Amino acid sequence: MEKYITSIKDLVALKMTNAIEESDESVSNFQKGMIHLLGVNTQVNFVRAKQFFGNSSLKNDLDANYLIGFIDECEGNYSSSFKQYALAAEIAGEKRDSAYFQKVSKGREMLQKTFKKYNLPLTLNNQITKILNEINKGTAKKKLNSKMIAAFLCEDDLSSIEVAQELFDGGDYYSAKSLLQKGNVNSSCSLYVKIDKTILASIENIDTVKGTVLELESESILPDYNNSLSLDTIKKECENSSISCCREWREATKIIIDKMVKSQKRKNAKEKEKKKKNIGMVILFAAIPLILLIALWILFGDFILAGAIVFFYYCLCVYAAIKM
Repeated sequence: MEKYITSIKDLVALKMTNAIEESDESVSNFQKGMIHLLGVNTQVNFVRAKQFFGNSSLKNDLDANYLIGFIDECEGNYSSSFKQYALAAEIAGEKRDSAYFQKVSKGREMLQKTFKKYNLPLTLNNQITKILNEINKGTAKKKLNSKMIAAFLCEDDLSSIEVAQELFDGGDYYSAKSLLQKGNVNSSCSLYVKIDKTILASIENIDTVKGTVLELESESILPDYNNSLSLDTIKKECENSSISCCREWREATKIIIDKMVKSQKRKNAKEKEKKKKNIGMVILFAAIPLILLIALWILFGDFILAGAIVFFYYCLCVYAAIKM
Protein backbone atom coordinates (compact mmCIF):
# COMPACT_ATOMS: atom_id res chain seq x y z
CA MET A 1 0.00 0.00 0.00
CA GLU A 2 3.06 2.22 0.32
CA LYS A 3 2.93 3.04 -3.40
CA TYR A 4 -0.44 4.73 -2.87
CA ILE A 5 -0.29 6.28 0.60
CA THR A 6 2.53 6.73 3.11
CA SER A 7 0.22 6.88 6.13
CA ILE A 8 -3.42 7.39 7.02
CA LYS A 9 -2.52 10.83 8.38
CA ASP A 10 -1.08 11.78 4.99
CA LEU A 11 -4.21 10.47 3.26
CA VAL A 12 -6.33 12.71 5.49
CA ALA A 13 -4.09 15.65 4.60
CA LEU A 14 -4.46 14.92 0.89
CA LYS A 15 -8.25 14.83 1.20
CA MET A 16 -8.44 17.97 3.34
CA THR A 17 -6.20 19.97 0.98
CA ASN A 18 -7.80 18.65 -2.23
CA ALA A 19 -4.48 17.14 -3.24
CA ILE A 20 -5.64 13.64 -4.24
CA GLU A 21 -3.46 12.31 -7.05
CA GLU A 22 -5.35 12.66 -10.35
CA SER A 23 -2.60 12.17 -12.93
CA ASP A 24 -2.18 8.47 -12.08
CA GLU A 25 -5.47 6.55 -12.42
CA SER A 26 -4.51 3.65 -10.17
CA VAL A 27 -3.22 5.93 -7.39
CA SER A 28 -6.28 8.16 -7.64
CA ASN A 29 -8.72 5.24 -7.47
CA PHE A 30 -6.91 3.61 -4.56
CA GLN A 31 -6.76 6.82 -2.54
CA LYS A 32 -10.44 7.53 -3.17
CA GLY A 33 -11.29 3.96 -2.24
CA MET A 34 -9.47 4.36 1.08
CA ILE A 35 -11.22 7.67 1.72
CA HIS A 36 -14.63 5.98 1.47
CA LEU A 37 -13.50 2.85 3.31
CA LEU A 38 -12.26 4.92 6.25
CA GLY A 39 -14.76 7.76 6.06
CA VAL A 40 -12.23 10.57 5.66
CA ASN A 41 -14.27 13.79 5.97
CA THR A 42 -17.30 11.77 4.81
CA GLN A 43 -19.30 8.72 5.88
CA VAL A 44 -17.88 5.19 5.58
CA ASN A 45 -19.29 3.90 2.30
CA PHE A 46 -18.41 0.31 1.40
CA VAL A 47 -20.22 0.51 -1.94
CA ARG A 48 -18.25 3.54 -3.13
CA ALA A 49 -14.98 2.14 -1.74
CA LYS A 50 -15.52 -1.12 -3.61
CA GLN A 51 -16.24 0.76 -6.83
CA PHE A 52 -12.88 2.52 -6.66
CA PHE A 53 -10.92 -0.57 -5.57
CA GLY A 54 -12.62 -2.55 -8.32
CA ASN A 55 -11.61 -0.12 -11.06
CA SER A 56 -9.85 -1.76 -14.02
CA SER A 57 -6.66 0.17 -13.20
CA LEU A 58 -6.43 -1.88 -9.97
CA LYS A 59 -7.48 -5.23 -11.44
CA ASN A 60 -4.28 -7.08 -10.53
CA ASP A 61 -3.39 -4.99 -7.48
CA LEU A 62 -2.63 -6.95 -4.32
CA ASP A 63 -3.94 -4.38 -1.83
CA ALA A 64 -7.10 -3.53 -3.77
CA ASN A 65 -8.08 -7.21 -3.99
CA TYR A 66 -7.79 -8.07 -0.31
CA LEU A 67 -9.51 -4.81 0.64
CA ILE A 68 -12.44 -5.80 -1.57
CA GLY A 69 -12.30 -9.17 0.21
CA PHE A 70 -12.58 -7.34 3.53
CA ILE A 71 -15.58 -5.32 2.36
CA ASP A 72 -17.30 -8.47 1.08
CA GLU A 73 -16.61 -10.21 4.38
CA CYS A 74 -18.16 -7.32 6.30
CA GLU A 75 -21.21 -7.47 4.04
CA GLY A 76 -21.60 -11.24 4.46
CA ASN A 77 -20.68 -12.11 0.87
CA TYR A 78 -18.28 -14.91 1.81
CA SER A 79 -17.96 -16.47 -1.63
CA SER A 80 -16.73 -13.22 -3.21
CA SER A 81 -14.65 -12.41 -0.13
CA PHE A 82 -12.80 -15.74 -0.24
CA LYS A 83 -12.18 -15.41 -3.98
CA GLN A 84 -10.67 -11.95 -3.50
CA TYR A 85 -8.42 -13.15 -0.68
CA ALA A 86 -7.31 -16.13 -2.77
CA LEU A 87 -6.62 -13.89 -5.77
CA ALA A 88 -4.56 -11.54 -3.60
CA ALA A 89 -2.52 -14.52 -2.40
CA GLU A 90 -1.85 -15.57 -5.99
CA ILE A 91 -0.78 -12.04 -6.90
CA ALA A 92 1.58 -12.17 -3.91
CA GLY A 93 3.19 -15.33 -5.28
CA GLU A 94 1.10 -18.22 -3.97
CA LYS A 95 0.87 -21.07 -6.49
CA ARG A 96 -2.43 -21.27 -8.35
CA ASP A 97 -2.73 -24.99 -7.59
CA SER A 98 -2.30 -24.49 -3.83
CA ALA A 99 -5.24 -25.49 -1.63
CA TYR A 100 -8.04 -22.96 -2.02
CA PHE A 101 -8.58 -22.27 1.68
CA GLN A 102 -4.82 -21.98 2.16
CA LYS A 103 -4.82 -19.11 -0.35
CA VAL A 104 -7.87 -17.58 1.32
CA SER A 105 -6.11 -17.60 4.70
CA LYS A 106 -2.93 -16.11 3.26
CA GLY A 107 -4.78 -13.27 1.56
CA ARG A 108 -6.67 -12.51 4.75
CA GLU A 109 -3.46 -12.57 6.79
CA MET A 110 -1.92 -9.99 4.45
CA LEU A 111 -4.94 -7.77 5.04
CA GLN A 112 -4.49 -8.04 8.80
CA LYS A 113 -0.78 -7.21 8.57
CA THR A 114 -1.59 -4.10 6.54
CA PHE A 115 -4.25 -2.96 9.03
CA LYS A 116 -1.77 -3.47 11.86
CA LYS A 117 0.99 -1.59 10.03
CA TYR A 118 -1.26 1.42 9.41
CA ASN A 119 -2.77 1.30 12.92
CA LEU A 120 -6.24 0.48 11.62
CA PRO A 121 -8.82 -1.53 13.60
CA LEU A 122 -8.33 -5.31 13.32
CA THR A 123 -12.06 -5.72 12.85
CA LEU A 124 -12.91 -9.01 11.15
CA ASN A 125 -15.75 -11.53 11.23
CA ASN A 126 -14.92 -13.63 14.28
CA GLN A 127 -16.85 -16.65 13.00
CA ILE A 128 -14.91 -16.65 9.72
CA THR A 129 -11.67 -16.32 11.68
CA LYS A 130 -12.63 -19.35 13.77
CA ILE A 131 -13.51 -21.43 10.70
CA LEU A 132 -10.29 -20.59 8.85
CA ASN A 133 -8.19 -21.22 11.97
CA GLU A 134 -9.70 -24.69 12.36
CA ILE A 135 -9.09 -25.42 8.67
CA ASN A 136 -5.41 -24.60 9.11
CA LYS A 137 -4.69 -25.81 12.63
CA GLY A 138 -7.47 -28.12 13.76
CA THR A 139 -7.61 -31.90 13.95
CA ALA A 140 -8.40 -33.90 10.83
CA LYS A 141 -12.09 -34.02 11.74
CA LYS A 142 -12.24 -30.32 12.58
CA LYS A 143 -10.43 -29.41 9.40
CA LEU A 144 -12.87 -31.33 7.23
CA ASN A 145 -15.84 -30.13 9.24
CA SER A 146 -14.71 -26.50 8.96
CA LYS A 147 -14.10 -26.85 5.23
CA MET A 148 -17.63 -28.18 4.87
CA ILE A 149 -18.99 -25.20 6.79
CA ALA A 150 -16.98 -22.76 4.67
CA ALA A 151 -18.20 -24.43 1.48
CA PHE A 152 -21.83 -24.23 2.65
CA LEU A 153 -21.43 -20.55 3.51
CA CYS A 154 -19.93 -19.78 0.11
CA GLU A 155 -22.12 -22.06 -2.00
CA ASP A 156 -19.77 -21.71 -4.97
CA ASP A 157 -17.82 -24.03 -7.24
CA LEU A 158 -14.31 -23.23 -6.00
CA SER A 159 -14.89 -24.21 -2.38
CA SER A 160 -17.42 -26.95 -3.12
CA ILE A 161 -15.24 -28.83 -5.61
CA GLU A 162 -12.18 -28.80 -3.34
CA VAL A 163 -14.09 -30.08 -0.31
CA ALA A 164 -16.15 -32.54 -2.36
CA GLN A 165 -12.93 -34.01 -3.73
CA GLU A 166 -11.68 -34.54 -0.18
CA LEU A 167 -14.94 -36.19 0.80
CA PHE A 168 -14.77 -38.39 -2.30
CA ASP A 169 -11.20 -39.42 -1.47
CA GLY A 170 -12.40 -40.35 2.01
CA GLY A 171 -15.19 -42.54 0.63
CA ASP A 172 -18.12 -40.24 1.47
CA TYR A 173 -19.56 -40.20 -2.06
CA TYR A 174 -23.09 -39.10 -1.26
CA SER A 175 -21.95 -36.09 0.78
CA ALA A 176 -19.48 -35.19 -1.94
CA LYS A 177 -22.20 -35.17 -4.59
CA SER A 178 -24.63 -33.30 -2.33
CA LEU A 179 -22.02 -30.63 -1.73
CA LEU A 180 -21.41 -30.21 -5.47
CA GLN A 181 -25.13 -29.74 -5.97
CA LYS A 182 -25.36 -27.31 -3.06
CA GLY A 183 -22.53 -25.29 -4.59
CA ASN A 184 -24.31 -25.16 -7.95
CA VAL A 185 -21.34 -26.86 -9.61
CA ASN A 186 -21.95 -27.49 -13.30
CA SER A 187 -23.08 -31.04 -14.02
CA SER A 188 -20.23 -31.37 -16.52
CA CYS A 189 -17.73 -31.36 -13.65
CA SER A 190 -15.61 -34.52 -13.88
CA LEU A 191 -16.06 -35.19 -10.16
CA TYR A 192 -19.76 -35.88 -10.73
CA VAL A 193 -18.82 -38.58 -13.24
CA LYS A 194 -16.26 -40.12 -10.91
CA ILE A 195 -18.75 -40.22 -8.03
CA ASP A 196 -21.49 -41.84 -10.13
CA LYS A 197 -19.12 -44.43 -11.56
CA THR A 198 -17.79 -45.32 -8.13
CA ILE A 199 -21.27 -45.67 -6.65
CA LEU A 200 -22.43 -47.85 -9.54
CA ALA A 201 -19.35 -50.04 -9.24
CA SER A 202 -20.00 -50.64 -5.57
CA ILE A 203 -23.81 -50.64 -5.59
CA GLU A 204 -23.95 -54.06 -4.00
CA ASN A 205 -21.95 -52.75 -1.02
CA ILE A 206 -23.62 -49.33 -0.75
CA ASP A 207 -24.57 -49.90 2.88
CA THR A 208 -20.93 -50.17 3.88
CA VAL A 209 -19.72 -46.99 2.20
CA LYS A 210 -17.56 -44.97 4.59
CA GLY A 211 -19.06 -41.71 5.83
CA THR A 212 -22.56 -40.52 6.60
CA VAL A 213 -25.44 -39.07 4.67
CA LEU A 214 -25.54 -35.29 4.48
CA GLU A 215 -29.09 -34.26 5.36
CA LEU A 216 -29.39 -30.79 3.81
CA GLU A 217 -33.17 -30.76 4.07
CA SER A 218 -33.08 -31.29 7.85
CA GLU A 219 -30.39 -28.61 8.17
CA SER A 220 -27.69 -30.86 9.60
CA ILE A 221 -24.06 -31.04 8.52
CA LEU A 222 -22.10 -34.28 8.70
CA PRO A 223 -23.69 -35.61 11.91
CA ASP A 224 -20.90 -38.17 12.13
CA TYR A 225 -18.48 -35.31 12.78
CA ASN A 226 -20.52 -33.01 14.97
CA ASN A 227 -24.13 -33.68 15.90
CA SER A 228 -24.66 -30.18 17.23
CA LEU A 229 -24.01 -28.39 13.95
CA SER A 230 -26.89 -26.64 12.18
CA LEU A 231 -26.48 -24.89 8.85
CA ASP A 232 -29.06 -22.23 9.70
CA THR A 233 -27.44 -21.63 13.08
CA ILE A 234 -23.97 -21.27 11.56
CA LYS A 235 -25.23 -18.91 8.86
CA LYS A 236 -27.04 -16.79 11.44
CA GLU A 237 -23.95 -16.59 13.64
CA CYS A 238 -21.84 -15.49 10.66
CA GLU A 239 -24.44 -12.93 9.59
CA ASN A 240 -24.59 -11.48 13.10
CA SER A 241 -20.80 -11.37 13.22
CA SER A 242 -20.73 -9.53 9.87
CA ILE A 243 -23.21 -6.97 11.17
CA SER A 244 -21.08 -6.47 14.29
CA CYS A 245 -17.98 -6.22 12.13
CA CYS A 246 -19.51 -3.41 10.05
CA ARG A 247 -20.62 -1.52 13.14
CA GLU A 248 -17.29 -1.90 14.91
CA TRP A 249 -15.37 -0.80 11.80
CA ARG A 250 -17.47 2.35 11.42
CA GLU A 251 -17.20 3.23 15.10
CA ALA A 252 -13.48 2.50 15.41
CA THR A 253 -12.44 4.29 12.21
CA LYS A 254 -14.59 7.29 13.10
CA ILE A 255 -12.63 7.80 16.32
CA ILE A 256 -9.30 7.53 14.49
CA ILE A 257 -10.23 9.60 11.44
CA ASP A 258 -12.16 12.32 13.31
CA LYS A 259 -9.10 12.99 15.44
CA MET A 260 -6.90 13.28 12.34
CA VAL A 261 -9.45 15.46 10.51
CA LYS A 262 -9.68 17.89 13.44
CA SER A 263 -5.90 18.06 13.64
CA GLN A 264 -5.63 18.71 9.90
CA LYS A 265 -8.34 21.38 10.06
CA ARG A 266 -6.38 23.21 12.77
CA LYS A 267 -3.23 22.90 10.68
CA ASN A 268 -5.00 24.18 7.57
CA ALA A 269 -6.47 27.10 9.53
CA LYS A 270 -3.04 28.08 10.87
CA GLU A 271 -1.50 27.87 7.41
CA LYS A 272 -4.34 29.94 5.97
CA GLU A 273 -3.89 32.59 8.66
CA LYS A 274 -0.14 32.59 8.13
CA LYS A 275 -0.60 32.95 4.38
CA LYS A 276 -3.06 35.79 4.94
CA LYS A 277 -0.54 37.63 7.09
CA ASN A 278 2.21 37.01 4.59
CA ILE A 279 0.09 38.37 1.76
CA GLY A 280 -0.60 41.46 3.84
CA MET A 281 3.11 41.94 4.36
CA VAL A 282 3.76 41.48 0.65
CA ILE A 283 1.13 44.09 -0.19
CA LEU A 284 2.70 46.46 2.31
CA PHE A 285 6.16 45.94 0.88
CA ALA A 286 4.79 46.17 -2.64
CA ALA A 287 3.54 49.71 -1.83
CA ILE A 288 7.01 50.79 -0.83
CA PRO A 289 8.29 50.99 -4.47
CA LEU A 290 6.04 53.95 -5.14
CA ILE A 291 7.45 55.74 -2.13
CA LEU A 292 10.97 54.76 -3.18
CA LEU A 293 10.41 55.95 -6.71
CA ILE A 294 9.40 59.40 -5.57
CA ALA A 295 12.19 59.58 -2.94
CA LEU A 296 14.93 58.40 -5.32
CA TRP A 297 13.72 60.66 -8.08
CA ILE A 298 13.96 63.60 -5.72
CA LEU A 299 17.31 62.42 -4.33
CA PHE A 300 19.09 61.62 -7.60
CA GLY A 301 17.06 63.69 -9.96
CA ASP A 302 17.19 60.73 -12.38
CA PHE A 303 13.83 59.08 -13.01
CA ILE A 304 15.30 56.16 -15.03
CA LEU A 305 17.79 55.20 -12.30
CA ALA A 306 15.11 55.50 -9.65
CA GLY A 307 12.77 53.36 -11.77
CA ALA A 308 15.42 50.65 -12.26
CA ILE A 309 16.06 50.39 -8.52
CA VAL A 310 12.35 50.27 -7.77
CA PHE A 311 11.76 47.63 -10.48
CA PHE A 312 14.45 45.39 -8.99
CA TYR A 313 12.87 45.74 -5.56
CA TYR A 314 9.42 44.97 -6.98
CA CYS A 315 10.73 41.76 -8.60
CA LEU A 316 12.05 40.61 -5.24
CA CYS A 317 8.61 41.19 -3.69
CA VAL A 318 6.85 39.21 -6.42
CA TYR A 319 9.35 36.34 -6.01
CA ALA A 320 8.72 36.30 -2.25
CA ALA A 321 4.96 36.21 -2.81
CA ILE A 322 5.20 33.25 -5.20
CA LYS A 323 7.32 31.29 -2.75
CA MET A 324 4.66 31.76 -0.06
